[in-house]
Amino acid sequence: MRHVRLAVALLAAAAEFPACAVGEPARALRGQWGRVAWEILDVQQELEEHGSRMRWTFTIVLRNPTDTGIAFEQVEMTTQAVGTVDSISGGMGAAPFAQRLEPGGELRLRPSQAWGCPGCAEAHLHRIFADGLILYYTLVGRDDAGAGVRVPIAIRLNSGVGARP
Repeated sequence: MRHVRLAVALLAAAAEFPACAVGEPARALRGQWGRVAWEILDVQQELEEHGSRMRWTFTIVLRNPTDTGIAFEQVEMTTQAVGTVDSISGGMGAAPFAQRLEPGGELRLRPSQAWGCPGCAEAHLHRIFADGLILYYTLVGRDDAGAGVRVPIAIRLNSGVGARP
């Protein structure tokens, strides 16, 4: 039940994102939530497990133009398929996240997200990866004044986003 509430909360928050937050081209992978601006850079993609799984690795850059720092404590993550395939594997969850975004500072994170359909016919994998997914990250913490901070980030990933090695 906890995961269902988390997914509903993340999807509700994602509905409030500006249109540029979930754009197709890499130049549109940016947004702002409250005082924190975020941008996705250096997206790399790679096929794994004999082509049935795609992994994206990227850099999230958070910028804080204010004079109040933020101590993050947790990251909530979930994924949503964009196509109509029901058997694509993904996940959701929360994890401790002890990072600090200094006043006037920048924080760089280098996460990775894998998405696949091991049970799908090989002929369908091209369409599945072309449809892709939306990855939702929400960074949760407190600013130096003690106020709660939530920074939701939505990233649309598909086979057209990112360079292959």
